[in-house]
Amino acid sequence: MMPTTDMDGRRKEISNLMQDIKEFLKNGFKGEIQEPLQLIKYYWEVSRRADQLIRLTLGENGRLPVDIELLAQKLGARVVVEDLNEFPGWKSMNRRIGQVEIGNSFFTDEKMRTIFVDKKASFHSKRYAIAHEIAHYIMHYNDRDYYEDYFIMPMCPKELDEIVADIFAIFLLIPVRYFFVEFLEYVKRKMDEGGEPIATEQWIRYLAEKSVISDYYVAYGYQQLRYVAYWIYLAWHGDDDKEIFNCNDDTDSETRKKMSDEDREQVRRETEDYYTEEMGDWLFE
Repeated sequence: MMPTTDMDGRRKEISNLMQDIKEFLKNGFKGEIQEPLQLIKYYWEVSRRADQLIRLTLGENGRLPVDIELLAQKLGARVVVEDLNEFPGWKSMNRRIGQVEIGNSFFTDEKMRTIFVDKKASFHSKRYAIAHEIAHYIMHYNDRDYYEDYFIMPMCPKELDEIVADIFAIFLLIPVRYFFVEFLEYVKRKMDEGGEPIATEQWIRYLAEKSVISDYYVAYGYQQLRYVAYWIYLAWHGDDDKEIFNCNDDTDSETRKKMSDEDREQVRRETEDYYTEEMGDWLFE
């Protein structure tokens, strides 16, 4: 059993990290993003915070699938399965699969933080709903009261927070470090089987099976994973004298951006325990 002082220290670390994630998720996407580089860096910042959260709460040596329900519990939220569509309204064609509630108990006045998932949703959808609601929970965990519903696709979001929660959910369910490991193993296995070109649909399906979420949600988040992979590759293999984006001679010099030394050092520091030259050789074209 972990000593009390160590447990208190771990709780403090988690609390500090949750506060950092809360501030970033609430504010990081609201600035004006004018260049591709800024968007790619934003995805990196989301992914590294998700990675830190998983390693701090679930341990350093994890693999897919992430125990997303245990993660929610370790962050202080109960996960409850019940019928969230018992009283359908006029939008009943759009199924509610997740819900987060924060507030004092009517009976005990104790602070309650609960993530609900629809009992009729598939197991894969339940996992995604929990991850999505964890993002909302982190953004509001110390609010006095908060309530939010998550409806399954294809309905479109009305608020920016829904987009932010989807982005964070993908990196919780498919942390980039796990993504690299799975991708390298998959490519090597395909080479051993005869070297057939990798079909996108097969790889997406394989990653969905390993992460235990639907093909749709993997496909939805895959571009974000690729952006972060590019950012990591650039940090390890980019030429310091080479601009990230090719520009015409008449392009304004302000748009000719490079990865800063500070960004490069940060990425290398946070990925040096899992990113290898072999990944750079096998996974990038």
